[in-house]
Amino acid sequence: MKRIIIEEILNILQESVWGMTINEIAKKTGRHRNTISKYMAELEKIGLVIKRKIGKYTFWLPHNIYIYHRSRVAELFIRSVLKVLRTNVLRNAYDLCEFGRAVAYTMMMDSEKTIDFRALMQRSGIIRDFLGIFIPTVIPGLKFKVNEFGMDDQSITINVVWRGKNRDEDELVRDFTRGYIMGILDFFNIKYREIKEMKCQFRKDACLCGFRILFDKPLREVFNIY
Repeated sequence: MKRIIIEEILNILQESVWGMTINEIAKKTGRHRNTISKYMAELEKIGLVIKRKIGKYTFWLPHNIYIYHRSRVAELFIRSVLKVLRTNVLRNAYDLCEFGRAVAYTMMMDSEKTIDFRALMQRSGIIRDFLGIFIPTVIPGLKFKVNEFGMDDQSITINVVWRGKNRDEDELVRDFTRGYIMGILDFFNIKYREIKEMKCQFRKDACLCGFRILFDKPLREVFNIY
């Protein structure tokens, strides 16, 4: 699969309200409907899109938006924040990184369904098609991409982009996001040495930051891929 087509489809679907048909996606992208049909089937397998039949029409939706509404992510997020505040787990009330870490771990614990990252990594043939592509998350306006890596590497670089116009707020989001990544890794018991923040790029209405996760051993050992 070509990454440019994957990204075109994901970006167009992200802007839709009720979902789109194969013909509508083909018209928007300028691609042949057979090409779109083939790609939608693959995107459905990996879990990035979902289809719903209404009458004689089949509408395709971004999986993140479907999950956002169905699983009430916003409610779960607020509930997790309140739980962290009530349990007073923070050593420093102003440490947003530790706060993000605690919120992520709590959300994963309270979530009805989580992704098995080790199992996903072991399907490396599928993952390769999505490296370097910004993938929407269940949090509106937040996207991430995993950069190219080899199984003998001892690091993974993740880029995160979010909508924002205030640099001071962007720095707060950056610290929280770094902690959030740490909390997810903690939940799956994935051992890492440290997470380094890379230089952020501030654009007109968005901020792009990189986080490099360093491990003490090759990724194939971290994720048990032999």
